Amino acid sequence: YRIHLFTALWYDFHGFYGHKDYYANALASCQKAIAINPKIGLSYYYLARSIESTVPDAERFSPSSQPTDNDRRRLQAYNTALTLDSALVPAYMARANIQIYLKHPTLALTDYNKAIELHPSDHELYNRRAQLLMDSGKDREAIADFTKAIENCKDKDWGLLRAYYEQR
Repeated sequence: YRIHLFTALWYDFHGFYGHKDYYANALASCQKAIAINPKIGLSYYYLARSIESTVPDAERFSPSSQPTDNDRRRLQAYNTALTLDSALVPAYMARANIQIYLKHPTLALTDYNKAIELHPSDHELYNRRAQLLMDSGKDREAIADFTKAIENCKDKDWGLLRAYYEQR
């Protein structure tokens, strides 16, 4: 299964850099990795990413809060990934993004909370949860998360934002 998973990652990487036809190869490689060993959560995570990458931009997300077949396939793959590997933080983040799009903020918040529990020093997790909280009208909680994101970030640009934020 490893060779197929690494092949999928290679195709996904090259697809990201402009070779869009490689995404279909990444999808096929993920499916082969799963067929060989269906108990590896990471394979399902990359399967979901590959599904998203093979869908044309116009069809990537449903125009309403009703999930498309691709949304269902991605959610199923992320669910399986997390069932097999409950510490797979990127799968929580990706599933939360789908839930936000499908207008299920409570489910998204649950995923962000779990991801933060597993990786409490990740500034991006706090930033995303803060945005969700702000959109839900929970401004005080959002400010606390934005503050935590700034504190946890080692990036130079975030440091400048932190300095600005502390002056206010």
